[in-house]
Amino acid sequence: MMGQQAQNQAAATATATATVNVVAAVAAAPTEVQLGKVIRERPMHKCSEEDKVVLAVYQLQGNASTWWEATRGRVFSKGTIPVWNAFVEVFNGKYFSDCTREQKMTEFQRLCQGLMSMDQYNAKFTELSKYAPRLIDDPVDRARRFQDGLRSEIKDPLVPLNLKDYNDLYERAQLIERNLNERAAASGSRFGSCRDGNRLGKKLMSGG
Repeated sequence: MMGQQAQNQAAATATATATVNVVAAVAAAPTEVQLGKVIRERPMHKCSEEDKVVLAVYQLQGNASTWWEATRGRVFSKGTIPVWNAFVEVFNGKYFSDCTREQKMTEFQRLCQGLMSMDQYNAKFTELSKYAPRLIDDPVDRARRFQDGLRSEIKDPLVPLNLKDYNDLYERAQLIERNLNERAAASGSRFGSCRDGNRLGKKLMSGG
């Protein structure tokens, strides 16, 4: 009996985890997402609210799919356009405890880029933001929160621009990061050349 309960619990946990990963994947999807035989070749941030919900629901399986079929009518009444944040909030209410959601929300609020690359930071920001949809419901708030977590050498040049569009902010941050990386690589190459030259000079002087 105990063994069966443990198996049931493990199965439920696996289903919840798989479903969570679906929503996370849709929120931070790559540029190509397959829907049936249709390939939508556009970034998810350019998809409509309805498209995001459709993509997420399409990938739900098993109990998660059955749950949504029974729940959909209560969340989106007939004739209304599905809203992504509303879907995520109901989904989190089903598959996450209040404690877990609070932990994820706190993690999102404290998120900083640190040693992550811009793409890694963006992916983590997108993943955690689904646990706090109301904090970034306003596009300006979303952009501001993303900017606040950037490393200072990337954030400082962006602050005077007062960018309010998330996509514009992200693209400019990528450009700054790329420029910093190129300058660091060039500086490293020059340092390496000088170091090799010094070694060669010492060899010539020593006659070695």
